Amino acid sequence: MTLDYWQQRWLAGRTGFHREEVNPNLRAYLHRLRLAAGDRILVPLSGKSVDIPWLAGQGYEPIGIEASELAVEQLFEEQGVAPMRCHRGGLTLWRGGGLASYVGDYFALTPAELGTIAAAWDRAALIALPADQRPSYAAHTAELMPEGAPLLLVTMAYADAGVAGPPYSVSPSEVASLYAPWFDIEGLASDSGADAPGPLQAQGVSEVDEAVWLLSRNGQSVWTR
Repeated sequence: MTLDYWQQRWLAGRTGFHREEVNPNLRAYLHRLRLAAGDRILVPLSGKSVDIPWLAGQGYEPIGIEASELAVEQLFEEQGVAPMRCHRGGLTLWRGGGLASYVGDYFALTPAELGTIAAAWDRAALIALPADQRPSYAAHTAELMPEGAPLLLVTMAYADAGVAGPPYSVSPSEVASLYAPWFDIEGLASDSGADAPGPLQAQGVSEVDEAVWLLSRNGQSVWTR
């Protein structure tokens, strides 16, 4: 999937993945990230997620990155914040009111540009990517995270024969395959009867197996794999 794909979805209003409420798994397991006041939290493929202002309200510094400028513009508009914008290479950083989000290609975000983060939160990034893009996404996420930093990850799995994502089905075995080289993996919760998102229900999928994971970055370099 290209940047243009996501930009066109936002322009067309095809944003059934967006939620108007803070993700309950973030509320339930935020404490497992062991954050201190002011810690910076990466939110990949963040859209206009209300998780971002909620995290800011908890005293942290969330930093999103999103392909669609429209999504980030709406995030700030809906929070009543007039952002400052700074162009940095192929990315644009929007910041204001305790909110921050890059606009651009996730893979263009470097550790040097991002700076040190304390944790990451992935509610809908991994499952938004087709299978051939997920290994690169997992590796790049590992590259952006310092040793010891935790990643709170939500996945869903379902019988996907004939089902067009996103969201895509990601099994527990795939989570292990994608992340085990760079993370220690702990399963926090599993719900085998979770309601399927609207785009899946429209294709006949009524329930999914939702899982919540805590991944802790080990010291393995991405480049030595």
